[in-house]
Amino acid sequence: MIKVLSMEQKRKVFNSYPFAEYPTRHGDSLSYRYKRKSVVIDLSPSGRAYVWGRDIATYNKKYKVDPRGWINVKEFSEEDLRELLDEVLSYRNKLPVKV
Repeated sequence: MIKVLSMEQKRKVFNSYPFAEYPTRHGDSLSYRYKRKSVVIDLSPSGRAYVWGRDIATYNKKYKVDPRGWINVKEFSEEDLRELLDEVLSYRNKLPVKV
């Protein structure tokens, strides 16, 4: 059985990456940007969060991507979350930065 990470545990993982953390409009959740693009949204006190997955879904069918292009990571282990974030960074680093 996978131990679901708390908001603080996920926040620690997200902050170990070169992401910029910012509060959402609702005030009780956090989101993260990388290279001016949102890569994690709606990290809530319940531990729910979404990681950008539309790009990854074009070459990796491992993740369930919702119609908006996000992967719900509420029940991800730390290892699975880091694996996904590494893929997101790898893909984002290949994209040109818009100024």
